[in-house]
Amino acid sequence: MLNPKLNRTGAASLTLAAAAVIALFAGSSQAGVYDDVSAWWHFDYDVSSDGMVTSTDEIRDQRAWGTTSTPGTGGNHASSIQGTPEFTATAYPAGPGGGQPYGNTALTLSPFVDTGEVTTADGFTVNGFSVSGSSTIVTRLMWDGYATTTQNSAWLYNNNFQYGDPNSNAGGGFLFGVTGSTPNLTLLFGNQNTVSSMTMTAGVWYDVAIVLENNGANDTISMYRWEDGGTFQQASYNVNFITDTTFSNNTYIGYEAAGPGTGNAQKAFDGSLDHLAVWDRALDVDEIHHAFGAPQPVFSLGINNNNSNDLRLEGEANKTTYAIGDPWNEAARAISAGSSSSVNFNFDLSAIEAGLDYIFHLENQTPQSGNDFTINASVNGNNVGSYTVNSAGELIWNIDAALLSAGSNTITLTREASSVAAYMAWDWMELSGGWQVGIDNGSNSDFAPESSAPDDFYVTNPDTVNDMERAMTAGDPTINLHFELSDVMAGYYYKYITEVISQNGQHPIEVYVNGQLVTTLPAAGDNTTFEVGIYAYMLNAGDNVITLQWADGTASGWSQFDYHRLELLAIPEPATLGMLSVGLLAMMRRRTS
Repeated sequence: MLNPKLNRTGAASLTLAAAAVIALFAGSSQAGVYDDVSAWWHFDYDVSSDGMVTSTDEIRDQRAWGTTSTPGTGGNHASSIQGTPEFTATAYPAGPGGGQPYGNTALTLSPFVDTGEVTTADGFTVNGFSVSGSSTIVTRLMWDGYATTTQNSAWLYNNNFQYGDPNSNAGGGFLFGVTGSTPNLTLLFGNQNTVSSMTMTAGVWYDVAIVLENNGANDTISMYRWEDGGTFQQASYNVNFITDTTFSNNTYIGYEAAGPGTGNAQKAFDGSLDHLAVWDRALDVDEIHHAFGAPQPVFSLGINNNNSNDLRLEGEANKTTYAIGDPWNEAARAISAGSSSSVNFNFDLSAIEAGLDYIFHLENQTPQSGNDFTINASVNGNNVGSYTVNSAGELIWNIDAALLSAGSNTITLTREASSVAAYMAWDWMELSGGWQVGIDNGSNSDFAPESSAPDDFYVTNPDTVNDMERAMTAGDPTINLHFELSDVMAGYYYKYITEVISQNGQHPIEVYVNGQLVTTLPAAGDNTTFEVGIYAYMLNAGDNVITLQWADGTASGWSQFDYHRLELLAIPEPATLGMLSVGLLAMMRRRTS
């Protein structure tokens, strides 16, 4: 069953299908920003449940988590533990940028400082891992202030740092952390060059990122910060001193010098980390937004990297019912015979989210060779279909909004009874599809005045009141809505819906998808709902943007919006042009009749 329209009584409705030459191809950008991450620590594996990090085994690279007895091959796991780091419950349930928590715990680093301010750092070392040249660090952190009164420095990330002569470029690597009497995010390079920007407040959670882009003599350093309760901040600098020079090929988290000692040892980081991710490439600003807000629009579990080792061996998984946001090491990576024949995934939806259709997409990586395997899926106890699987591939279930509830929901995967002791592992999974920004209530009070908000809005951003423009005007005639799609979800059709509720002058509005003009909405009266079909060929795996722009240039007046909504049309990209034109238009007629 398809969702009813959410138009208010008395509001007009216009449906416009996109008219364009069809070319069946997929976007080439990265499908998920974390899919090619070089190291990603979630800090949520407290083996002894004592709140203490007592061994290197408890700090694992989530990309290759492994098994209980052995960390996964190829992971950048901790090589040594420094001091006495602790696992603590995160005070903030999700990221300031809208991202889900990672395990609901944080790694807390509390350097030991004696009465003479001799300091011993907390942290860990990763031997054989470093980045050079272009690279990115993304973390969710809370800084608790400087460890001592002697040093105004708190180095969180030590990437093979060695101090050297700036004239000969003898130094290498970099330090990243907080420095200064007015605390700022700071990068200090081994060649003695420094970039410092963006004030930090102790005791506050932030999403933070630094991006180094090495272009020879025209390098760029970008810093990003999103404070809990604040807005996205960005600063970029053109420099010429990023180098590929490194020395020890090790990474040190939490300190420049381990101590005990004074001087550099007193510059240890004091605070907490919810997660920490590193790439050996420069992410762009859209990818930073998606990294802060991941996943979207509802949930994903695992990394889409053709490897199931970021989740838990099914016989070891702590839970047959897994709640999204719990530690990934408690999520089964496969389903099999016996006690592992069924698994539940619990997730919460808001009332708006529960009114949308979705796709539950599972990347089936490894069915047992030579054995057919039948898997059933249900949503809140309602069967949504089954697959008989004998090879790797995509498993896709349509989830109708009628099956969902505001609040708690459950997807259950069950292996059909069989005499064959077969198993099926998965690489990753997602619940994805539509989204809605704003409340369909005939008011734009949940949006910001256009003069105080940026043109670009990312749909995972929870702060529409400050960051989402309520209108287009002569001086500000553009709105950009950014959203991310996996490679599979970029192969579906969608319908963009918005309502113009108040105007000063009636204005035609151009609708673009990823820079391509899809249609021009005609000038119409207040309280008019517009619906625009979006074809699969227009979409990218990765970042996508819907742009609204006045078609009559710099005309005076305004156009105010009630909400913006993307609905999934539950038909995948067809194989022929004929199926496309018939299938989409018929679906749209049914959904809007």
